[in-house]
Amino acid sequence: MNTQIEPAFILHSLWSVRPQSAHNIKVLSGRAWVTLVGDLDADNPDHVLLAGDTLCVPTGQHLVVEAWPRHANDTLMVAWQALAHDDSTKIASGANSTLA
Repeated sequence: MNTQIEPAFILHSLWSVRPQSAHNIKVLSGRAWVTLVGDLDADNPDHVLLAGDTLCVPTGQHLVVEAWPRHANDTLMVAWQALAHDDSTKIASGANSTLA
């Protein structure tokens, strides 16, 4: 799978990536179901990200993202940005970022 993608893009299907450097994924529109595969230190590796929410993906962490639309015409658009340093201490921001 090609991980060298545009900084902002629409997701139509499942996307799986293991970045070679720390990145932020930010939901610009829509809703995403996100799993940090193998995140055994977390109580729950699954997150629901809404528009405006950001998730930090540490170097080498396997990330799986899929659109989780509420309505038939919902579109998931995300931004994918490399970080200048690996700050894996900040996992998620936003009111609804982690599944209960």
